[in-house]
Amino acid sequence: MKIDDEFLIFLFSYNQPRRPKLIENLLSGRKTVSTLFWGMRYRLLDYCGVFSKFKEFSIMSKVHKLEKSGYLRRSKDNKHLLLTKLGLDRQKNLIDNYYLPKHLDVYQKYNVAKFSKRFLLAVQIVSEYSFHNKQYFPLQMNILEYNLIKNWFKNNKKTDFILKMHRLLYNFADSLDNQRAIQFATALTGHKRIALTNEQQKSQLNVTSLQLYFMQLDLFSELIIFIKANQDYNFLYPLLSDLNIQLMGNASFDTFKLLIKGNSINKIAHIKHIKTNTVKEHLLNAAISLPKTAFPYSLFLNNETIKFFKHNLKGNVDEWSFVTIKQTHISFFDFRLYQIFRSKH
Repeated sequence: MKIDDEFLIFLFSYNQPRRPKLIENLLSGRKTVSTLFWGMRYRLLDYCGVFSKFKEFSIMSKVHKLEKSGYLRRSKDNKHLLLTKLGLDRQKNLIDNYYLPKHLDVYQKYNVAKFSKRFLLAVQIVSEYSFHNKQYFPLQMNILEYNLIKNWFKNNKKTDFILKMHRLLYNFADSLDNQRAIQFATALTGHKRIALTNEQQKSQLNVTSLQLYFMQLDLFSELIIFIKANQDYNFLYPLLSDLNIQLMGNASFDTFKLLIKGNSINKIAHIKHIKTNTVKEHLLNAAISLPKTAFPYSLFLNNETIKFFKHNLKGNVDEWSFVTIKQTHISFFDFRLYQIFRSKH
């Protein structure tokens, strides 16, 4: 995927120094504690993994180009970057002229790209079936996904699902503005009808490849919401199976479930056959990913510890250093967990 300079401009701040490599790791979906923590602090956490399906993804050459062009500058430590005045002005000018994703929250719950492939193939099959046509080339898909759609078709073909699919397509398109309804319609392949290619859609919409990618993800994110909101479309629920994803990752989620069942860190390490430090990393990931009220901070941050932190840590959370408050009774886990606690609204 080719990354636009304009998109990168939105990922940096005029006031907050940010590490470009960490932003790259976040976009790639590398869910280390450091990546997720600073992604949260940068307010970019919802972008986690948005480019995970692209191999050899990198933004560094583009970042260097923006730096040379005067849009970014180095911070005092030479490891972080900030927007220059020129970069900030460009960011403000782009707000109304560049398409940014609007349903990042849905991206973090569902594999939207996989759903879009399933849905497009399902539409093609229903369309051809409605014309009693068995001689056509189905859209390309891996064998497991193809079998899922094949089984879905077999289970529904004796029902009135042709009419149901027609109603869904019509009602969903009707819920969109004209431009996006056209985009949706031109993405569909059916009987004697071939979808527009990405290049054709880019030309029609006058957008870049990256903007089109965001528009497509948004479109199918809205379709997921639309389907789930209406029982009339429950015949499509099988297409939503096994699409759920979670920001914290499966290992962290399993560890968190053991914690809320009353297990200690040492007990969890024993049950899962992992190190206690790994358990702590999982719990930090869970704390970052969950709402403030959903994580039991009081299990680890007692009144005495919080009082110590409040007394010794002042100002911007980004600038706190564990080295300055290192004590025998305070661990880095406690420190990072308190940072997360203070960062949550």
